[in-house]
Amino acid sequence: MLDKKNIPEEMIINPGEEEFYQRLGMRLRAARERLGMAASDIARIVDIDVEQLQDYENAVLAIPIYHMLPIAEFLGYPPELDLRFN
Repeated sequence: MLDKKNIPEEMIINPGEEEFYQRLGMRLRAARERLGMAASDIARIVDIDVEQLQDYENAVLAIPIYHMLPIAEFLGYPPELDLRFN
């Protein structure tokens, strides 16, 4: 379980980044649900608890790249993952 008193710097959402992480979290949840996967399925592949994954999906925490890439691959996104939001 992530100690919220000692959040790693790469998981802190800085001013101006909120919209990006809100959209990324929504896309993560939508992709997971479209494939019929539980949050626990995704959390298990990056060795985090469900609460932390939900914090990513709800833009409470920034998703570090070392979690985003394996999650994206697991969900079937190609390595050249397009994170542009049109």
